[in-house]
This record gives sequence, structure tokens and C-alpha cells, in this order.
Amino acid sequence: MHLFSRLTLILACLCVLALPAGANAGIKSIWGPATLPDGSSAFPLYKKLGVEDVQWVVPWTSVAPTKPANPRDPADPAYSWGPDLDFVMAEAARHRIQVTLILNTAPGWANGGRGSNFGPLNAADFGDFAFAASKKYPSVRRFSVWSEAGRPSNFAPMPEGKRSGPRAFAKVVDAGYVGLMQANRRNVVIAGASDTAGDVRPAQFVKWMKLPNGKSPRFHWWSHNAFSARFPEIKDKPFKSAPFARDLNDIDTFIKEVRRHHGKKKKLWISEYGIQTDQPSSVFNFFVSRRVQARWLSATYRLVRRAPYVAGLGWYRLLDDGDQRWGLYTGSMQAKPAATAFKRIKY
Repeated sequence: MHLFSRLTLILACLCVLALPAGANAGIKSIWGPATLPDGSSAFPLYKKLGVEDVQWVVPWTSVAPTKPANPRDPADPAYSWGPDLDFVMAEAARHRIQVTLILNTAPGWANGGRGSNFGPLNAADFGDFAFAASKKYPSVRRFSVWSEAGRPSNFAPMPEGKRSGPRAFAKVVDAGYVGLMQANRRNVVIAGASDTAGDVRPAQFVKWMKLPNGKSPRFHWWSHNAFSARFPEIKDKPFKSAPFARDLNDIDTFIKEVRRHHGKKKKLWISEYGIQTDQPSSVFNFFVSRRVQARWLSATYRLVRRAPYVAGLGWYRLLDDGDQRWGLYTGSMQAKPAATAFKRIKY
């Protein structure tokens, strides 16, 4: 065996030994801004915190407000990718941080002139956009097709408790897969489907997200936003008062449902999870103290490290924003105890 090969093998073994028993090597992701309140790049702080991946939304509506003549060409004059995303990509590369792009919303020319939350009339149009996005940003390997599509504010029409919404979304997921895999066979395609509750409940969405031929759309990971008002504990059973809910403590139940309907090798991408401090907000009435937030964060990562079916978790988020105090830091950059806890996480 060559010296280089022996060294490679030794390093690989050391990496395995460095993980706790039963640990799962996942992706330590985060949601947050590209710049801090003082205008400086946020990426040095992300690096300091041990962030491996930053999630960023790419609205199709904004990028392609008019129909491109050559929709698979990212240089088509109709496309306006914007300086913000270029900055994110440059800073991520400089600090060796990965980026996961969430492709969502539909421009009026693609959805019959309706609101941007309405899906495209022809799913192939989205596939072309996804292809162009991958070619525009070739360093990106993970792309999510929408996020929380089970809510009509994100993907419409999505009538409550009906099959029609998930079935329409299935076509978009499959078209996104085709475009992204044609652009680069190494891409990972994420179905941005569900959250803890949703207008179409998570288990319903999983079951009903099928193509017209009854088959599952093609994708690699299932995206789930697993917000909860329970301390992270996988031994918990689903809520008796809300058995339809699938929070972080229910991911063992949820992955069985995903794999039953979409394949035994599917993984969960927990795109968003966090807990607010100090006060309730306009979007979530549950909160804890800052010290308790740090305890929850540490427990969250212990839970997902022991779940080999979880590909990664995105902490929501770096900074507080108005009355929404999810952050590791306040809006004025005061570190909470959770910032130290997050920095210590090895995932």
C-alpha cells in the first residue's frame, strides 16, 4: 500500500473514532443574514461558530420576472440573479462554507398571473429554472424545491385536507429533479414539503405527494421544519391532543411515513428548527429563557446525531429579528448562551 493510501486510511479511521458512539455525521446548517448590523460580512462569524452550511432563498419570481427566451441559460437577459446572492456565494467560498439554495415562488408568466405563492401551470418551466440556477452556481450541491409547501401561503392552491395540492406539488418536485440532475448528477434534490402542522398535515402530505401515474416524484431528501414546544426527546410519542403534528420529537415516526411512501433510502433534511427566547412573537407563542434555549439547542443536536436518517439540521436563526427572538445573538449582537452552545456542537 502506498504511503498516501495508508495516511488516508488512518485519517478516515480517526474521523470515525472522533464521533460519539452511535453518532450520525450530519450537516450543521443555519439561517441568517449575509451581513451583520454594522454592515460587515456575517461569514467570519459563521465560520467561528462552526457552521458548515448556510441556507439561502432564491425566489424564481424575483430572478425571472419576465419569461426568458432561453430559460436554461443563466446568462439569459431576463434573469436577474442579483448582487446579494453573488455576495453570499463569494463569502461562502472564501470561508469554506457550503450553501443550500431554496428555489421557490413562481412568476406571473409561469402561473397564469396569480400570486407568487401559486405553483407553475407547467412544472417543466420550474425545471428549466432549476437547471439554470445550478449552472449559475456550480459549487452548490443541495437545492430545495420550495419550503413548507403544505401551507397555501407558500404553495397554492393547497386546500386543507385535500389531495390536489400535494399532487400538484409532486409535479414541481419531479421537474426540479430532472432539471437539477441534468445540470449536475452530483446535485442533491430536496423536496421542500412539510412543517410541524401545515394546512395539509405532514403525514397526509407524505402520502398524497404522488405523480399522476401514482409513483413518487424523484428526490433525495425530504425537507421538514420541525418546530416544537417540547424539550427535545425522541422517546416522546406524537401529541395526543394533536396526533397529526410531527415535531422534532416525532421524526422517528415521520421518517417511517416518508420511507413507506417514497423509498427506504430517503433521509430527512430538517431545514428549520429553533426556539424563541424572552417573549412570544407574532408567529409563535411559545418561548423559553435564554439559558433554557441553550439547553434545548444542545439536546437538539444530541437527538439528531443519534438519528442516521437525518442528513442535517438548520438552526433558525443567527440573529433576533424584531419580536421574533430565535437568534443565537440579539439584534444588537449580544451573544446569548445558545451561541456558546452552538459553537461547541460537532455534527
